[in-house]
Amino acid sequence: MSDDLISRKVLLDELSSLRIELNGISCRKEFKKTVKEALDCAKHVVEDQPTAFCKEMVIKKIKDYRDLAPSWVLREICDIVEKGGIE
Repeated sequence: MSDDLISRKVLLDELSSLRIELNGISCRKEFKKTVKEALDCAKHVVEDQPTAFCKEMVIKKIKDYRDLAPSWVLREICDIVEKGGIE
């Protein structure tokens, strides 16, 4: 498994959609309750994870190099960090 950064919001949305899809499945109520509890637990685990990095602190640190690189390069780098990467 790589150490890629992921969107916490996207992952929580995916867990929520799994819960919604579960409501459409015909199965025993006990099973649904157990799976819903597991999904709720997973959501709490995701929500409690520390932030991988603080975007504002990274941008501030990049700007500390303003004497070493052209301003357009620093602006481009800051834009990439602000947008969350390159797609």
